[in-house]
Amino acid sequence: MNLLTRSTDIDTASGGSLRAHRAGLDQTLESALQLSAPWPDVVSTTTWLPTAPIAVRIDRPADGLAAGAVLVLPPFGHERVVGLRTARVLAMQAARAGFVAVSPDLPGDGDSPATSAQLVVTAQPVAAAQPAATPEPFAAAWPAAVAAALAYARAMVPGRLVHAVGLRLGACLVAGLPAQPGELRVLWEPVTGRAATRRLRGLRRHSVPVPVVEDGIELASRHLSTAELRALEALTLPDTDAPDTGTPGHLVRREVDRRVANRIATTTPYAARVPQDAIREIVAGLPLGPAAPIEAVPLRATATVADGVRETLLVLGPRRVRAVLTQADVPPHDARPHDAPPTPRAVLAFTAMGSEFATGPADLWAREARRLAPYGVVSIRADRTGLGDAINPDDPYQAAPYTDAAAADCAELLAMAQTVAAGAPVIGVGVCAGPWCLLRAAEVAPPTAVLAFNQVHFAPEESYFDDQFYRRWNGTDARRDAPFEPAPAGASLVPASLVPESPTGGRWRALRRTALERWPSLAVLRHPHEARDRVGRLLARVPSGVDVTFVSGPWESRFFEAKGGTSHLVQRGGRIRLTVEPNLDHSLVSETARRLASRHLDALLSRFGAVEVAA
Repeated sequence: MNLLTRSTDIDTASGGSLRAHRAGLDQTLESALQLSAPWPDVVSTTTWLPTAPIAVRIDRPADGLAAGAVLVLPPFGHERVVGLRTARVLAMQAARAGFVAVSPDLPGDGDSPATSAQLVVTAQPVAAAQPAATPEPFAAAWPAAVAAALAYARAMVPGRLVHAVGLRLGACLVAGLPAQPGELRVLWEPVTGRAATRRLRGLRRHSVPVPVVEDGIELASRHLSTAELRALEALTLPDTDAPDTGTPGHLVRREVDRRVANRIATTTPYAARVPQDAIREIVAGLPLGPAAPIEAVPLRATATVADGVRETLLVLGPRRVRAVLTQADVPPHDARPHDAPPTPRAVLAFTAMGSEFATGPADLWAREARRLAPYGVVSIRADRTGLGDAINPDDPYQAAPYTDAAAADCAELLAMAQTVAAGAPVIGVGVCAGPWCLLRAAEVAPPTAVLAFNQVHFAPEESYFDDQFYRRWNGTDARRDAPFEPAPAGASLVPASLVPESPTGGRWRALRRTALERWPSLAVLRHPHEARDRVGRLLARVPSGVDVTFVSGPWESRFFEAKGGTSHLVQRGGRIRLTVEPNLDHSLVSETARRLASRHLDALLSRFGAVEVAA
């Protein structure tokens, strides 16, 4: 039996269309929302829950039969980014074993909007939009969201077992789920809300050399109100974690090898590893029921995610990467044909860094897309091959971000943006490896402009970014092992060979960092390979009409200068610009950096006449 059916009431509240892909492609909703399939025996689909704007991924056996279901709940915030591949592989392995796996984004983390993230939209300039006056803490909505995802999973496998696996903070939510006889609730490396927020707060304060903002509470990659912090800290675990004496149906799994545990969710993204053996053990321990056809459930392509804002799920390109289109709602009384929205004032094409979701650093791209939509700015954010939902489940390592495939995915993103734009400006936005992919893609689908945050590599050939490159920059070979000790969240690009080979340790890492900050040309001169990494070599491939704005922190700007970037600032009639921001950390872990990024985006939109930004 077919798992998925077209919902007859998709987006009726906002007057939306039933079509998932708004570029004239005549596809059924099911095929339009199916993602890339690295395993032919697993089918992956993206959707919103039919009852709420909660984004979920469904992984199911391709033969249409299932012996049960598994609900997979991720960690939170920075740990979710680090553990994203582990959670995705767990879901796909469960599907391979005969389960339907349902993986939701918790409200306020990922694509699922938080109540507090919704804006009160007025006719005032963009900068005047304010958060709702009395927002509900997003963590307070998590139990209801998880219950809705559990009910969705049960609807696919009625009468069969539905297990749940929660990683880190997700284990708190799994522990509170009701279980029927025979169902397991697996708490994998569980932590309480108080322990998780304490760790993320310390990580932000001690690993990112940017002042903490005073109007709230900062965690690594998150900025919270006091009420939001308290709601997170209220998440608790059962009193005992002994599997033979704890709550019936609960199984607590803690990795004996703490190095494995660190690499799952608490290291840096590039050092994370997918623990394939642990995943196989977890999946093998989930009791199976009798296999039966998977029941059909409604798919939902479009959801209202904020006042006056809707988002539509898309799949782009031959590799079928996941994307999200954000735009203003069409008023129900508007008589445009096919519910067509008005011509956009600008279209933003957002891409990820080297190891995150398409929602951007701390979900900044999703936040900006929803903030700007009521003012006529349409946005598309998309994964790239190897990132987000487009991972290779057989590879335990982080995908190499500087590839021809990634550039081709960004070309598909820009082409889609141009289709939607109907002549309006198209602006590509990314951080670090993201703008490299966008500038490479500009050869095929040139945008109006590219806003590049903290770009430090410019060699245009994929062959330049070989294993030797990743060994120098990450302190490890891309295809071999990583250092055992976790590294700070903000140090995602520290060259490891600015000094001769030496035992790993904090003293040597500090020496490398100091050498880099004082003499960035060492990164160019020490190794002959670096001679090919020049700003001009990449810009030579970008059409002359494309406006490129580089916004860099102090560390990244030194690399821009050392790699010959300053000589290009006076060329192309002022279309190449550089702004140095002292408080811009590399991965936009700090709220200060994210606010700076938002201001630069507003300024660029204003320069192209897309929006009026208040002074």
